[in-house]
Amino acid sequence: MLVGSWTNSRRIDSSFAKIIGLLGDTKVSLDADGRPVIPALTSPGGAPRKLIEVAPFVWQDAYGHERLAAQVIDGKVARWSFGEVSPFMIWYRTPASLDSAWVMPALLFGIGVVLLTALSWPVGWFTRRRYGAPLALEGEARRTYRAVRGFAWLVLLVLVGWTIAISGLEDFESHGSTDWLILLLQIAGTLVFFGMFGLSIWNAWLTWKAKRGWFARIWSVLLVLGAFFILYTALAFKLISFGTEF
Repeated sequence: MLVGSWTNSRRIDSSFAKIIGLLGDTKVSLDADGRPVIPALTSPGGAPRKLIEVAPFVWQDAYGHERLAAQVIDGKVARWSFGEVSPFMIWYRTPASLDSAWVMPALLFGIGVVLLTALSWPVGWFTRRRYGAPLALEGEARRTYRAVRGFAWLVLLVLVGWTIAISGLEDFESHGSTDWLILLLQIAGTLVFFGMFGLSIWNAWLTWKAKRGWFARIWSVLLVLGAFFILYTALAFKLISFGTEF
């Protein structure tokens, strides 16, 4: 079956620009009649083509001459392409470790947890100041509380920086004006993403060791997961790397 996530053979795999593939996976689904619906294969008006199977794993546009064919290996579709791009473009099944179907929700989960953790610092400070309540943490727990939230803000800052850097690449040839930003983000991201993950583990250890409230303990685990998903994405999609060529 063609259903699932597919990766274009014309892609960047060896540099930070690999992150573009996280948003560029081709998702193949089925229509009401069980025919494949492929976003990359559309009619001149932009609507998905109606594909009719005319031979095993060969489909033809019901209203044109465009054809799509898939290669089957060991009973499973391994790759496919269609007429006008087949000489230079093939789609391969996206590895499970890079499949945006789960990576993107996991990344968004991680960003959400880190964002709420970062916001809890100024919100908590304002609330304590408003009601005159001291921070009920001392020593290492207090220092970790501040470090975790400080790193949460740094993680968000680096992610915003990467969004600006990637969106500022008008093409794959001219990017000299953003080289300094890319190098800065690579260095900062390496320190911040690993730092956030390490601090989240230490924070969880202190939280459970001190037997704090159930919400604090659950949130400490969620923060470990969130920091891990962000670090995993950065490693898998080469945001943690060094160099501006792609």
